[in-house]
Amino acid sequence: MTPAWAQRQEALLHDCVVAPDVFKHMVERLRDFVVPYQRALETAAGKRNVYRYLQGLLSHLPRKNAEDIATFVDVERLVLQEFIGTASWHYQPLVTVLVGQVVDRLGAPDGIIAFDPSSFPKRGTHSVGVKRQWCGHRGKVDNCQVGVYMGYVSGGDHALLDFRLYLPEEWARDAHKRQECHVPEEVQHRTRQEQCLEMLDLWGEQVPHGWVTGDDELGRHTRFRQQLREQGEHYVLGVPCTTTIRDLEAPGPVSQGRGSRGAGVPRPHQHLPIVIHRQALDLKQFHLQIVKIGVIKTELPLESPIGRAPFALENLDDVGEHLIKVHERSPTVHPTTFWPPGDRRCQSPR
Repeated sequence: MTPAWAQRQEALLHDCVVAPDVFKHMVERLRDFVVPYQRALETAAGKRNVYRYLQGLLSHLPRKNAEDIATFVDVERLVLQEFIGTASWHYQPLVTVLVGQVVDRLGAPDGIIAFDPSSFPKRGTHSVGVKRQWCGHRGKVDNCQVGVYMGYVSGGDHALLDFRLYLPEEWARDAHKRQECHVPEEVQHRTRQEQCLEMLDLWGEQVPHGWVTGDDELGRHTRFRQQLREQGEHYVLGVPCTTTIRDLEAPGPVSQGRGSRGAGVPRPHQHLPIVIHRQALDLKQFHLQIVKIGVIKTELPLESPIGRAPFALENLDDVGEHLIKVHERSPTVHPTTFWPPGDRRCQSPR
């Protein structure tokens, strides 16, 4: 590290230091905020320890571990260590309080439930669920834990609602590891898609929403999309660029005369990766457009070639007379085709 950069880094770190006095005016608000969560805990000892632990987190202590916090609040170290690490208490009542607060303050009919698996790099082998698997944090296969998160987004703000720790099959079958890490017997291996559906079943009716979203790790699974449709959910999910689709408006490729078909006879439509369809299009014909979906009037920026919109949105038969309405920004763009409900071009890619 060069001397100039070292001086700059020191100056930046100095600017990042926040004195505990800054938070004094927030302590009363935080105390009121914590009260419902304290009440949700089952034991009186747990309620007292929540307050002690928060005192330590908001203190001037340079290291906020259980031992230093216990010394600061004048209790035995094992009291806080047991509360944080080994005490038998359930987090579900706390999540119930959180969901209720989010619904009261941020709930909206057009809100969005967002699912996202996220990874945490780890070095050891003893953390629950850790193994070599895809680590999005590092962009490669590495030793990590994976959590599946359920968030909520509305016009007011966004917040986290619930989460699940992903337990790989190797961990679920290893009785020694389960006992060593105190994994409850009822916790079994479930795919990340199943964990998303589990949280949606648990909170979907309580949390007002109009859409469910997720990345390509969720969107690539046909069964996951099918179950969302069966539950009446409107969703927008990413898919990998290698996903195969059919362009139903384009003519099928002409047979070269080999096989049972004669030369010049059109063959059935082929499923090709999305990137191939994209490469075959003239990029000069692409224009940025705003799509409004039925009466929901959700605006989605996307690229669409002149004359048609080669994308699919599912389970929207009941939102309006036309499935997709495109409002053009460029006067040079020809009108985009309107697809009425039930049109086969609105079907999901395989």
